[in-house]
Amino acid sequence: QINRDNVGELRLAWVWSMSDIASNQTSPLVHDGIVYLFNPGNRIQALRGDTGELVWEQSLGGRAGTMRGIAIYEDNLIINTPDGEIVAVSAVDGEEAWRIRIAEGLTNTSGPIVGNGKIFTGSANCTTFKEQKCFVSAYDARDGRVLWRFNTVAQTGEPGGDTWGGVDDLFRTGTDTWITPSFDA
Repeated sequence: QINRDNVGELRLAWVWSMSDIASNQTSPLVHDGIVYLFNPGNRIQALRGDTGELVWEQSLGGRAGTMRGIAIYEDNLIINTPDGEIVAVSAVDGEEAWRIRIAEGLTNTSGPIVGNGKIFTGSANCTTFKEQKCFVSAYDARDGRVLWRFNTVAQTGEPGGDTWGGVDDLFRTGTDTWITPSFDA
């Protein structure tokens, strides 16, 4: 309905203040007239799109961090947390449906993406020498069950693992996946 003739008539309808506890790089998710926000401090908020009125708010707990997106699958919002978890909450009332930890000592600040009933996400915090390496993984969107994962730094015995010139697996590092992945059905 917006065109060249009426675009100049657009006016601010409402404003919602975000917390300044941490930086925020996520875009809101809009579904059925509700705007869903990942507010710094690990709070998910649902606002009426027409008025900006708060519908519900849910604290996910854990540490604050820069987050980069929210996904939706059926009636649940799918959220990554800076603590390396994936949490599903009801889009209707914010109640937690399930929660899984994808890895100890890693984070997943990328926004998840959902396709064909699977949640795809990456991991981060791989800049130091650790046993646990960063990976990309897929989870069942209904319950969070892990379906598959692969390391983003090839280990000994994996395809590409021989390209490190004999460097021990512990000292192979990098390749954080902190940006929301893409999906090709």
